[in-house]
Amino acid sequence: GILEVVNFQLWPANRDLPELDFVLQSYDTAFTDDTKNDPTACTVWGIFKHRGKACALLLDAWSDYLKYPQLRPKLLEDWKAKYGGTKDDEFKPPRRADAILIEEKGSGISLIQDLRQGGIPIISYNPGKSSKIMRAHQAAPFLDMGALYFLESKRDPGKPITWARPLSTQCEQFPNGEHDDFVDTLTQAVIYFRNSGMLELPQ
Repeated sequence: GILEVVNFQLWPANRDLPELDFVLQSYDTAFTDDTKNDPTACTVWGIFKHRGKACALLLDAWSDYLKYPQLRPKLLEDWKAKYGGTKDDEFKPPRRADAILIEEKGSGISLIQDLRQGGIPIISYNPGKSSKIMRAHQAAPFLDMGALYFLESKRDPGKPITWARPLSTQCEQFPNGEHDDFVDTLTQAVIYFRNSGMLELPQ
């Protein structure tokens, strides 16, 4: 009940994506192919202005059980991806991620160091003593105020796009679900946006 999925907003399927001010790829890494553990998960968020407030739109989400030799090229491939843009408008082209956020924990430290040497804009996230539950409580107010968006499904109007549903399910089950990798990517992204001043709570 910490992350109330009913408060996720839907960006209409029949509208172009909004103009994005910042794009962040958020990773929860696990260098393993053991399905008993959490997989590596990635969510991509775009900051945009809507009805006078800053919001974050989920642009992509995936998870997979990958060892380091497979994860590194996957991350490099994703970094080349482009998001957003407006059809037939050369002044609003799709954009690459501005930064990649990776938690500075055992499985992510070597990846952070490796990619920084390659000139990739990596931001390390250190939660300090904050538990997963504490981080969820920090992110929840932005969900409650309607600042977090899913893309609407074209096939199922009124529901999130198919690839966003695993994140929605994890949020609904957290903290009692089998996995929480997607939730980790969400909370660290929202906390980063908050600390950077990109998302703000009403005064």
